[in-house]
Amino acid sequence: MAGERYSRQEAIALSGSTSSRLSYLDRVGLVQPEKIGGGTGKKPAVLYTAAQIESIQLINQAAAFLHTEAIQLAVQRQCLGEVVETVGKFLG
Repeated sequence: MAGERYSRQEAIALSGSTSSRLSYLDRVGLVQPEKIGGGTGKKPAVLYTAAQIESIQLINQAAAFLHTEAIQLAVQRQCLGEVVETVGKFLG
């Protein structure tokens, strides 16, 4: 469904990632979820799109054989899926 958002826990379950991995991806700017609310002493609600969850899955696959800088470059150039597929074929 277009525009659907997923909680952090749902993103973890759907992407096969961990909470610390999602925090890292946000911190380095690879996948930055929408943050809603929060305030004094409260953490904001963190919401991911389906496209972001797909990106997390691709990044997790790419992390097995690419350095973080290479992944960042592929994300910037919007070709991470192609890079993962190509390297996967080469390795496998």
